[in-house]
Amino acid sequence: MVVKMWSENEKNILNKILDQLIPENPKRNIPSAGQLGIASFIFDVANKNHNLKDDVVFILDWTFAKADKISPCLVRKLEKENPKAFGSLLTETYKGYYSRSDIRYKLGL
Repeated sequence: MVVKMWSENEKNILNKILDQLIPENPKRNIPSAGQLGIASFIFDVANKNHNLKDDVVFILDWTFAKADKISPCLVRKLEKENPKAFGSLLTETYKGYYSRSDIRYKLGL
């Protein structure tokens, strides 16, 4: 299996998307998914899972083609137009974020 080398730009874009999926809660000192660097978790999993890799590459390409800024509206459009790829990303985002013991502690889980 060929391991894809993800660029810093791809990581930055994905972290901005992840910030929309799980936003920060400053009042409770809970970081967003992007702030925690969950993109690195997703890229690691994607390098081992061909289907996820395809979905992530698709999402990044779609995002690059659609906008230069990540917004809630753009992420909703991504979800509506590409439910399979979006669902795959959302699932891995939740796995990466909520598997962290520091986040579970902050959430009282």
